[in-house]
Amino acid sequence: MAQFNTTSFGIGISPVSNATADLDGDGDLDLLATNYISDNVSVLLGDGSGGFAPTATVPATNGPRQVVVGDLDGDGDIDFLASNYSGNDVTVALNNGSAAFSVSSVAVGSTPRGLATADIDGDGDLDIVSVNYGSDNLSVALNNGNGTFAAATTVASGGVRPVQMVIADFDGDGNADLAVTNNSDNNLGILIGNGDGTFNAATLVTTGSGPRGLTTGDVNGDGHADLVVTDFSANTASILLNNGNGTFAARTTVATANNPYDVKLGDLDGDGDLDMVVSNSGSSSLSVFFNDGAGGFTAASDSPFAVGVSPGGLTLGDFDGDGDLDISSANFGSNTASILINTMSRYSIASAGSVSEGTAVGAGGVLAFTVSRTATSEAEDVTYTLSGTATAGTDYTAPSGTVSFAAGQETAEIQISLTPDAIKEMSETIVVDLTGVSGEGFIAASAASATGTIANDDHNTVSGGDTDDYLAGTGNRDFLFGNGQRRDHRW
Repeated sequence: MAQFNTTSFGIGISPVSNATADLDGDGDLDLLATNYISDNVSVLLGDGSGGFAPTATVPATNGPRQVVVGDLDGDGDIDFLASNYSGNDVTVALNNGSAAFSVSSVAVGSTPRGLATADIDGDGDLDIVSVNYGSDNLSVALNNGNGTFAAATTVASGGVRPVQMVIADFDGDGNADLAVTNNSDNNLGILIGNGDGTFNAATLVTTGSGPRGLTTGDVNGDGHADLVVTDFSANTASILLNNGNGTFAARTTVATANNPYDVKLGDLDGDGDLDMVVSNSGSSSLSVFFNDGAGGFTAASDSPFAVGVSPGGLTLGDFDGDGDLDISSANFGSNTASILINTMSRYSIASAGSVSEGTAVGAGGVLAFTVSRTATSEAEDVTYTLSGTATAGTDYTAPSGTVSFAAGQETAEIQISLTPDAIKEMSETIVVDLTGVSGEGFIAASAASATGTIANDDHNTVSGGDTDDYLAGTGNRDFLFGNGQRRDHRW
């Protein structure tokens, strides 16, 4: 069962989106949330354990929607941008390093909603692209290098009522490209970048009904940036796999709950591929889907997960510092943010050390590997494989390949029985690699393998009497005969 501990707390009025970064430089992730009716952005400082304290609000122009983060002025601190739907501009908030912000704005098109920042002209600083819902276009504002921006230019979105966008290199040429959801046309516009802040006309990709949220990532492990879009009116999420040249295969879909709004990708279960989280604004829940590594997604067993009323924006981050990704949603209808702390079991294995071959016979004959996990509420089985220089059946008896955890159990041992012999040989190793979990726990990539050593104790000896044993000398062809006498032969 997927496991999340959920808490919620009040922020401003009608929060729409959120983002996470370390805003005050203390090493913990903090939160930002746009408050549409309050006309401000909430700053919430994290305590490193999954708790957040509303610390301040930063004024926005009018009707802030999307918030994104980045170092806009190159001073090493994380700044933020917010699109102002009713102000037709973007708030630029520069951080002084302690989560206090100075504010300016950049004019863009009509009723901006979606927003992104990236270096789109290749000069090393972060630029602005906004999605202008009312004017069916995108505004591009290039950074002057110090957190101020040149006047915005526009490019058509390729459709009607664009909502959300992402920036990535879709065609593999090293330049930033754009993808944007056109809500009224049921498609995406793909705009290939020229590398100088300009873009080619949009090519269109079909989605489901009412595309709204959009994210990008390599979901099938082929090295290309794929797309996932929420189909608000169809109650689905569409997965579009990149062909590698900026074109996309026909979509596949997964069913969500009602009115999916936003979508984010991240490795929730620690298996190395990108999983999916969708906010369902019509059912006040989040859907979680696990990736099979090839871009196929399966809903978590307890999905969807209840949050506040009408969740909109999502962000993922390790809020409690335990090494896995947690989730936060901005809940428009309840004026809250929800925090879902990931408590899925994380498995690791420790080295078994070294056991001498002779000692093994008298002391039970085992190398014992300890497998540990972080959460203990579920009964789960962990599979493993054996390798190394030792040989199964000759040097040891191979166990079953599965270790079981009962509910509440924190550790378990893999015991490998050794087989002593009188063969003169080097010490040998047994390597245990954890390979899978029966439930929705995951294996920590950094601690998935451990080694134990069978230390050889069969000592080489030379017996007396008539033998043919000899020891090579230092270059003088010395022979050691069975009677113990050394005779020096040179030729």
